[in-house]
Amino acid sequence: MFSRNLVRSSLRLTPACTVSSTRAFSVSAFALKKAPSAGKYKGGKGKGKSSAAEEEDTLETFDSKAFLETYSKSFKEVSDHFKTLAAKIRTNQFDPTTFDSITVSTADGDFKFTELAQTVLKGKNLYITLFDAKDQKYVMHSILEHQKKFVPESDGTNPQQLVVRLPAFTSEVKEGLVKEIKKSLETYKNSGQKLSLSTVRSKALKELKEIKKNDEVKKLNAEVEKLHKDAVKQLEAVFKDAEKAVKGSK
Repeated sequence: MFSRNLVRSSLRLTPACTVSSTRAFSVSAFALKKAPSAGKYKGGKGKGKSSAAEEEDTLETFDSKAFLETYSKSFKEVSDHFKTLAAKIRTNQFDPTTFDSITVSTADGDFKFTELAQTVLKGKNLYITLFDAKDQKYVMHSILEHQKKFVPESDGTNPQQLVVRLPAFTSEVKEGLVKEIKKSLETYKNSGQKLSLSTVRSKALKELKEIKKNDEVKKLNAEVEKLHKDAVKQLEAVFKDAEKAVKGSK
């Protein structure tokens, strides 16, 4: 995440004729001191050093550009996940993979739904094709147990096919979908889960907090807050688009 080059220095004076440049700093980087933390130098490197020497050893090159790019991508990742989920919720009742996770109990044992049948969406109906007609009653029973709003019916002419007529897109159904998307919006905005804007923001600010304060760090704090604010606006825009799509569906 960070490009760090530890620069160690000593108080020994070196004659000018022997000084040579061995390290070039990136234009996009700036020198920052990390605030000393308790126990950081216990054991291993730095053992027995004075406080002044320890602080001198914390001089690092911090790549601010890479830092902002990393967290910009993290905020975008949250937005992309919410966008995908919102679309999935919006079209959930028309998803042909709805039954794929079902376990079907038959006279021959338990099987995954996909081992016994496959589903396709045509118009406003789901068509389930059975690989063996003898499994029809077991598949029907499992679907009813899993999703009571879906009622599979025998095709009548083809014993290996079931039809699920999707429920009407009523105002009540639309309202429920909007509420579900709204709930997900709040989760992706403010929850403590890994993929949330608040988590990404907290992680970025925590990293900056570990660095000794100066003007550059203050600027980065402001940049993180701006990235967070923009990401919140993006999530809310996704919600409004999804809400509009749901309410406009027939």
